[in-house]
This record gives sequence, structure tokens and C-alpha cells, in this order.
Amino acid sequence: MSLLKDELAHLSFCLFSGLILYFLFGSFWFFPLCLLLGFLIDVDHLVDYFYCFFSLDKKMIKKNLFNFRFHLKHFFEPKFYVLKNRKVFVPLHGWEYVFIFWLALRALGQKWGIIGLEWSVLAYFFHLSWDQYTSAGNFFSYFFLYRLKNDFSYQAYKKPFPKL
Repeated sequence: MSLLKDELAHLSFCLFSGLILYFLFGSFWFFPLCLLLGFLIDVDHLVDYFYCFFSLDKKMIKKNLFNFRFHLKHFFEPKFYVLKNRKVFVPLHGWEYVFIFWLALRALGQKWGIIGLEWSVLAYFFHLSWDQYTSAGNFFSYFFLYRLKNDFSYQAYKKPFPKL
């Protein structure tokens, strides 16, 4: 699937989550929070991108360090930086974080007096679900600890889950 379609799906899930939560709980704050958790969370792809960029040939780095067009072109082509280094970091993409985000948002919601704020984590859940469905090789691909245990290996990320 193309990156544009993926990002449109993420944006749609964010808006849908924010709208549902707005109607359920009545706070406008669900929209920016769902946008952050379900769309802007992809900023963590910068880790993968710059890991790749700084492992390029020294001449290439020097020539393109401040070349915005070069960075824009290659950042929006994840296959460039994932396949080149055979690594998948995306440190903010992990099923482990769902509960952590839920607890943190619950505490913030209580502090700020916004009922149901913890349910903004739905946008993050939808984001991971979409990525899991369209990109993962196996059930564990979107567990950060699994990627860490496997040294962020692309092979482990894409390896199909063994059949029982």
C-alpha cells in the first residue's frame, strides 16, 4: 500500500475516533489528542530515516545534509530507509504502549477534569491495527520489545508467524 493511502487511513481513523469520543464525552480536546496519537505518532519514522541517512557514504551525507528536497523525497519512501539498513525501529509503534498511554491519559483527564480522555488511545489502537494489517509479517512485529529483542531486524519484523 502506498504511503499516501496509509496516511489517509491514519487521518481518517483519527477523525473518526475524535468524533465518536466528542459525541460520547463532549470535549473538543479529543480531536487534537486523537490526531497526536493516531497520526502524528508517525514522527518516529524519523529515527529510521536518519539512522539510514547517517549510514550512507560520507560524500552523500555531506552533499545532502541540508538538502530539504532530498530528505523529503526519501523520508516519504520508507522502503528506501528500511530496506537499505534492514532495520525497523519506529520506537513509538508498540502494542505495549496502549496500556501505558491509557493510564497516562486517565491521570491527565482526572487532573484536567476531562472525562474519558483515556479513550483517546483508540486512535493509537486503530493506527497500530492498520499498520499491523498492512505492514507486519507476524503478530509480534508491532511489539517494541520483540523488535528490540531481535535487534530491530527487518527479517524478524517481516518473518511470517510459524503455523501451529
